[in-house]
Amino acid sequence: MQVLDLHTAALEGIVTRSVAGPGSPNSQAGFYLWLCRVQGSAPVQLVPPADAREQVLYGVSGHGRLIDRAGSAALTPLLTRSLPSAGALRLAAEDEGPIEFLYLASPQRPPSSEADTADLGSMEGIRFPACRWGRSITNGGSPVKAAGFTAGLSILSPRGGQVPWHNHPDRQNEVYLLLGGRAEMCIGDQVREIAPPAAVFVPGDQWHQVTNLHASEPLHLLYCYEGSVAAPHWWQERDGVLPVAARAEAPALPAGAFPQCTVTGCDDWKRLAAAHWASRTDAMAR
Repeated sequence: MQVLDLHTAALEGIVTRSVAGPGSPNSQAGFYLWLCRVQGSAPVQLVPPADAREQVLYGVSGHGRLIDRAGSAALTPLLTRSLPSAGALRLAAEDEGPIEFLYLASPQRPPSSEADTADLGSMEGIRFPACRWGRSITNGGSPVKAAGFTAGLSILSPRGGQVPWHNHPDRQNEVYLLLGGRAEMCIGDQVREIAPPAAVFVPGDQWHQVTNLHASEPLHLLYCYEGSVAAPHWWQERDGVLPVAARAEAPALPAGAFPQCTVTGCDDWKRLAAAHWASRTDAMAR
């Protein structure tokens, strides 16, 4: 399992962690994903990859601004902003603290979008049976469209909030950025507990699941996978037709993993997850 620790030092200027794309530990991905941190009010430059044709910024934390010839534009948490593909980007923090944001890009020609910005804070989003809330950064319910990648935010409730065991029939490579909470990540026959912030690469041919094991904190999960085709597990979970682990074409979960959510109501999953949580806690106490 490829896990990248995303802790960053408190340095002035810009710190860029290349999470996916050429030159990164996850070079197989067909898109670029960088986690960027800007400290200080002096403008800094972010130089895009030479082949980047579509670019999107997504604010993770802090308040800053994107500066160009026309003036400046806000960069704030939960705000998505698509950008023209020409030249370096200039950014600056507005508060004493740093700003953190995702830089997403691909060599694909960007499709026409309904808008060049999207505020995830104003989106209704979708609530799923496995006790999570999902909102789109690009594609899906977002007015910002991209050809080379589909990205979004999922917030998983404590004690069992989950993206259930599933695969991508179109074999899209994917990256999960895990922020807050405490994650149990399953990929293929592997299971591992991960302390965020961290990034996990999910090969396109592997079944996978992530569960929030924290007793009180939600798990903020940012995902990005190749292409613009929606992964079917979203509607399969919603409609109660998600393939069940160890039945038919779905392989079994790794030994010791949190069970897969297969119910269609969040209250039902809370009860089942609580029972598993209790039995797991009892076993650890023995």
